[in-house]
Amino acid sequence: MKFPELFEPITSSKESTMDMPDKDIGERGCACIRHVPGTTIDTEAVKRFMEEKGASKLLLPERFEIVKVLPFTEAGKHDKKALRKDIKEKPGLP
Repeated sequence: MKFPELFEPITSSKESTMDMPDKDIGERGCACIRHVPGTTIDTEAVKRFMEEKGASKLLLPERFEIVKVLPFTEAGKHDKKALRKDIKEKPGLP
């Protein structure tokens, strides 16, 4: 089961998953979830939902980023380079 199939029922949103650089272990899983106005996103509930659907601990994202917009490439796929760049530019993050 892919991440979008796991997230969408509980977040009523769209998302993109990717690896983010980590200075200690090289990479960590990150899920970027697009916020839908008028909704709330409980990342712990998302994790529980994923576990209930059979996702192993290794598949659970270690980090969640709530974004207003998910950028797309010209090919119509999530632009993970743009997402990584946006996340890296957030104040207070490594």
